[in-house]
Amino acid sequence: MEASHLIEGKLTPLFRIKRTTTATLPAHLQAVNNRTQEEKRLVDCIVTSKETERHLMDILKRKQSEWYSLKPRFQVPVYLDTEEHQDTLFVYLRTLIKSTQTVLKVNNEVEFLLGFLFPEAIIHGICQLKNIPWKEAKEAYL
Repeated sequence: MEASHLIEGKLTPLFRIKRTTTATLPAHLQAVNNRTQEEKRLVDCIVTSKETERHLMDILKRKQSEWYSLKPRFQVPVYLDTEEHQDTLFVYLRTLIKSTQTVLKVNNEVEFLLGFLFPEAIIHGICQLKNIPWKEAKEAYL
């Protein structure tokens, strides 16, 4: 009966196509995934490294830094795309400021963190993670 309805045009044919799945992600999703993993390694390195902590504490105690200026920086590269990683680093740096006596003038804590300590921490973390000199790490950051 079904066959005769198909021949007469009363029933539309149903085609079944076997679905295939691939184990690999498309290139754009793989790039996002790689970037997120790289960010996590960088933030973990910054937060857990005693060397980075020492560097940041030295800066807070007035070690020379090109990122510190008396005027605010409104356009500083963020470098971290994931809000979770930004938050983790922000909380870590905020805790570091609270626990360290600083001679630097801090008018706006958020501006100070994002415009000054974020770049310092990220560049130092890149230096450690990739084992490259400061200048190369700064270029990678920018």
